[in-house]
Amino acid sequence: VGFRRAATPRDLLWVLPLLLPVLLNLVVGLEFGGLLLTFELLLIALLIGFAEETIYRGLMLNALKARGHWTAAIVTSVLFGVSHSLNLLSGKSGAEILIQVAYALAIGFGFAAVALRTGLIWPLILVHALINFTSFIGKTELSPTWNAVAGVGVTFAFMSYGLFLMRQGK
Repeated sequence: VGFRRAATPRDLLWVLPLLLPVLLNLVVGLEFGGLLLTFELLLIALLIGFAEETIYRGLMLNALKARGHWTAAIVTSVLFGVSHSLNLLSGKSGAEILIQVAYALAIGFGFAAVALRTGLIWPLILVHALINFTSFIGKTELSPTWNAVAGVGVTFAFMSYGLFLMRQGK
């Protein structure tokens, strides 16, 4: 279910654009809260990346491929996005959650397109973990405007990249 060696090293290049949120977090800056906390956050990010990618891009995407690649990518992306609406329980505003759901849906679509293109999910686990980790230790005093603009920009970028890959096929 995607835990194999890449057919060619070139297959791994399709993952590079997915690092956009990591680059944005690096540009904005990171705040390390000590070695132990940093290690714990890295471990949590790896576990979340492993669990979510295995479920959404490993199991669900592969199970739905028989219904067509577009259907598989769209259904798993919507489910991945909607699952992030549970963050309403964290006390965030509805607008913040809406942006996060759209962002997760777009990331899910981009990740699904890469998984369908390469047949791999282990690079997606690593990228997912890096995205989460850098967001965990990213600066917290950023303005809501910056977060909204960055969220919309990354959402657009991931949707565009996913559409590009899906329209090209293999």
